[in-house]
Amino acid sequence: MEQGQCQFCETAKPVVKCRECAVSLCQECSQNIHAKGLFKLHEILPLETTGFTPKKRTHKCFQHDQALTVYCKQCAEVVCSLCVVVGNHKGHDCVSVATQSVDSRNELTNTSTAVKKINAELLESHLTLQMLLEAVRRNAKERRNDLERFEEELILSVKQRFNELRDKVTKTEREKVLYLEF
Repeated sequence: MEQGQCQFCETAKPVVKCRECAVSLCQECSQNIHAKGLFKLHEILPLETTGFTPKKRTHKCFQHDQALTVYCKQCAEVVCSLCVVVGNHKGHDCVSVATQSVDSRNELTNTSTAVKKINAELLESHLTLQMLLEAVRRNAKERRNDLERFEEELILSVKQRFNELRDKVTKTEREKVLYLEF
């Protein structure tokens, strides 16, 4: 969108600005879109107005047109005071938005602290597992080396015994052949 275009249609030149939405509008969008429904309550100012400052948003109840200042814990939503007294939230567990904000912030802080603690524990467990894994690998390598040495020693021992027995058989054969030849 080019600068200097309506922020709704993005084609025409803006002529007004909505104080609530802080958007620039062409005449057609201002009349056809921004003059209907909830938008018709917004304050529209000509662009030439100097010192334009967006209006601080005050959220209002659709049913009672009152500021949303109460939090209904049962329904987990923000409502106006009339909703609590005579509306759909009558008899529900409600607190001020400020109180709920503090409670939610505290709960979030506690949850964040718990998550950090769990994260630290997981990291520690991960490091421990890494060390155990290295120890298992080292131990397995040592056992393989031991087995290879044992295999070599066993093969050497069998060869020696084989040679001894072969030599003994050969010696016995010679002795018997010599004995029988005489």
